[in-house]
Amino acid sequence: MYQTLGVKPSKSMLKLYEMIKKESHDEDLDIMEIQQELSRDEAYGAFLCEYGTFREIYTMQSRMMGRLGICSQLCLITILDHSQIEDQHSQKAIERMMTKVQDALLSGLRIGDVVCRLNVNQFVVLLPACHNDDAKSVMSRVLRKIKYSLNHTTLTIDFMVGEIMPKQ
Repeated sequence: MYQTLGVKPSKSMLKLYEMIKKESHDEDLDIMEIQQELSRDEAYGAFLCEYGTFREIYTMQSRMMGRLGICSQLCLITILDHSQIEDQHSQKAIERMMTKVQDALLSGLRIGDVVCRLNVNQFVVLLPACHNDDAKSVMSRVLRKIKYSLNHTTLTIDFMVGEIMPKQ
């Protein structure tokens, strides 16, 4: 909804979404059946999800970090339009750029990295088991190709990286 209209879903809509996500199993399953069901999805590249799912993964990751003694990074990617005019043309340019950035993130990051479109012009990325300097190099590498395509536009891509604090 926010991709098209630029608005976030209401709390009641998110609650309904969470209810729909939960599947009930009426019969007893053994461990092999559960593993087969959970492994049906093919895994390649980063994982794209909605913000509610991202928050759950973030919470789980910060708990795991405290237990395992690893560090992870949170990255915020922002597309900025430096033109003085906010019209339909600039909105479409930002949307095209967001699509390019999403494609670059999904194909350029590792399995296990998590990507979420936060709003009209931002992505948030979780890089598990990654140090700050490595996260900065990864984000620079992934976004480098896209930045070259921005030479003759008023758009820029900025990113920030911060370490996730483990939950004790």
